[in-house]
Amino acid sequence: MIFTRWLSGTKGPNISQAPKGPNVIQNDVFNKFKDEFGNFKTTLIGDTKGLLSLYNATHLLLPNETVLEDAIKFAGDNIKKAVHGLKSPLAEQVPRALKSPLPRFMQKLEARFYNDEYGDEEDSNDTILKFAKLDFIAVQREHCKELKALSLWKDLRITETLPYARDRIVECYFWILGVYFEPCYSRARIITTKYIILLSVLDDTYDIYATLDECRLLTIAFKRYLTSLGIHFVGSKITSIMIFIFFEKLFMYMWDKDSVDMLPEYIRSFYLKFINSCNEIESELEPSEKFRVSYFKSQTEIMVDAYLQEASWYAQDMFPEVDIRKELSVVRSSGYPELTCVSFIGMGEVATKEAFDWVTSIPKIVRASAEICRFTDDIYSSEILFLD
Repeated sequence: MIFTRWLSGTKGPNISQAPKGPNVIQNDVFNKFKDEFGNFKTTLIGDTKGLLSLYNATHLLLPNETVLEDAIKFAGDNIKKAVHGLKSPLAEQVPRALKSPLPRFMQKLEARFYNDEYGDEEDSNDTILKFAKLDFIAVQREHCKELKALSLWKDLRITETLPYARDRIVECYFWILGVYFEPCYSRARIITTKYIILLSVLDDTYDIYATLDECRLLTIAFKRYLTSLGIHFVGSKITSIMIFIFFEKLFMYMWDKDSVDMLPEYIRSFYLKFINSCNEIESELEPSEKFRVSYFKSQTEIMVDAYLQEASWYAQDMFPEVDIRKELSVVRSSGYPELTCVSFIGMGEVATKEAFDWVTSIPKIVRASAEICRFTDDIYSSEILFLD
């Protein structure tokens, strides 16, 4: 709101005068805030609320937008200087934005904070605030029901058989709330949370606890499962080729059952829980949605192959070239491409075949997310090692 007023030069929003098209705000619109030397005017410094709005909005910048980069620095430096003399709600909003700007912050969590802060706004409306709080409580109640259902899910009780497994149900569910919090995505949230919990244990198994030979056996078992009975006949005509494929898959499925006996007891228990959970996820889908399973399985197969490769490097004290390591750890073993794919599975009609083809092609936005995840995790891990 404040940012819009700045741009329009009016006392209120003037959206009708805003430029149309994909770039709603052009860089040259900021020239009105600069002096003859190209610097932002010092008269703006006293408007902390406007600077906060500017700081948040400019974090939607694209690469090489130097004007917005300058705006971030100008606004950030000045709200940082003003932080100690602020009153509520700016006293709470400015430190929060400096830590995590609004476009990067979890929407539902920001709504929780803003419900408490909105009453201190000069132009607040008590009726709007009342409805906002009621809406938040109603949605939160649905989230609590989902979390309760997850806590009762028997296959997530992994800590009973795996001493190294962490109880991360609440943590993982909260993470997925950042992906979609809307009530209409209840099924999608539950499915994605189940998968990320299992994935975190699988990652720890390959990364820390299993031997290289055990990792190889686990990979074989997973690949046999992921390529078994993964077909869904569409239509009424069944040809001899379909029958051949079915019995071939059935044979592989029976072989997969035998492969479980090769696994150590502690891994076998987790493997069966993983498989049961995947089958349960598939059973929750409508017949017209079953095609999504093949994408999910192919992504999981890629990931276990990557886990095995990393375990092999570690066991043999191998240090591959940076580009090779980066491609494997970012695109294949970070988990982000797989989780992005899985997050589509429980969604409604929006999750079309074209959507899955797009997301599994690892577009730039998925790769960028995976890079942020991987590099942030590696930096944190190296800092912990350095402190130790």
